Amino acid sequence: MASKLYGLLPQGQVLKSVTSPISKEVYGFRYPVGKGDILFKKSSNKELLRGQIYQLMFTSPGERIFLPNFGIDLRSYVFEQLDDSLIANLQDQISSQIRLYIPNAELTSIDVKYDEGEYSGIPTLIVYMTIKEKETQEVIPLEFTT
Repeated sequence: MASKLYGLLPQGQVLKSVTSPISKEVYGFRYPVGKGDILFKKSSNKELLRGQIYQLMFTSPGERIFLPNFGIDLRSYVFEQLDDSLIANLQDQISSQIRLYIPNAELTSIDVKYDEGEYSGIPTLIVYMTIKEKETQEVIPLEFTT
């Protein structure tokens, strides 16, 4: 049985790009969206991974419509009484969320610190982590501050 072809076949450069081997590089939206003069910019590799983890750290669970468990909401821990069990719980939550929602990242280290704000008067929660990108094996240090 012969198949039917609808439309026109692509020509020239379009045909070459459609039939070329698939690139292993992953692209996504640069975060934050709308920063600068262009609304959407694409990012890849290290920049894409940083944006994905930033979104995960500062998104509240229930904020994403079709992913109700997505997010850690780091801001909600600012005024909590941080003891060893809460820090261990936060570290477990971060590592499980990264494993579940960011499959191209491997968490290699994580450290949570609390600054009571003796100089600034503002309590601050600081999360230091090291991520390894699985595709390129590149190690990326990250720091998140509330």
